[in-house]
Amino acid sequence: MIRNSNFYFHASLGWSSLTSGNIGFRLYPKGFLFDTKGSSVFVEKNKFNFIFSFLNSNVCQSILDILAPTIDYSVGSVSNLPLIFDDSFDNEIRIYVRENIEICKNDWD
Repeated sequence: MIRNSNFYFHASLGWSSLTSGNIGFRLYPKGFLFDTKGSSVFVEKNKFNFIFSFLNSNVCQSILDILAPTIDYSVGSVSNLPLIFDDSFDNEIRIYVRENIEICKNDWD
């Protein structure tokens, strides 16, 4: 049975659920698929920067070390992350996220 096909090929934040190091969330533009070991988070556009920066933060890693003490970062562990939205730093977060995406893209390309 195919599940969540309405999300196929949409932009998302993805991660490898099985890793021996720290988790890393990546931006997947339109055109990508996801599965159980390459899961994705689909984010409202107005919350993208806030969520992306949180997911790649040391705070998030520390919480995941408690929620997922093994080398498997499942969808359940990621969905249980506590997140409180605060728009007061939106401009700074947007700048940092954009800069980090560019740095990673230039490094990869």
